[in-house]
Amino acid sequence: MKKFSFGCMKKMLLGIVVVVVCICAVLNGFGLVKTSNRPDANYPLSIQIRERIQTEGMGLTPEECIKYSLKLTSENLKFTERNSIANGKANCVGYAILCSSICNYALQINHLNYKSKPAVGYVTFYGINLCDVLKALAPQEVKNYVKDHDFVELELDDKVVFFDACLYDYHIDGTTIIRK
Repeated sequence: MKKFSFGCMKKMLLGIVVVVVCICAVLNGFGLVKTSNRPDANYPLSIQIRERIQTEGMGLTPEECIKYSLKLTSENLKFTERNSIANGKANCVGYAILCSSICNYALQINHLNYKSKPAVGYVTFYGINLCDVLKALAPQEVKNYVKDHDFVELELDDKVVFFDACLYDYHIDGTTIIRK
């Protein structure tokens, strides 16, 4: 049986570190850019979701309300082409609407005077507009579908936070913070 030499272990550890750094770089390279607001975007939460937020969401900070709303939205929706939030299916518009409603209710029960809202914009990867890339590559029949992307905006005292339940559903943190 062959024993590992110190040099071999050192190379193996270096390889693991490089892989972890690369994965982190890819996952942290995403961002969100707002171009407009989503008009009339409010979703009435079910009694079950309200009760769950009341049970699990007490004592949260605004940042914790964001994380909680991402998690709860992801648990309640699966991505599909058309919105049917009541049936647990939605596209990015539905994800943003439900996530914003959950966040607002969590903020409300914690007596935090902030209000999130769905926003329209695009996803970037290291500054590259991914919606533009998808429009260039997509077949004609889906070009309108990838023209923009919906996510949630929450304006706090010293910053604006954009967060995306769709990206969260795919284990990608696209949270973007803009300092005022």
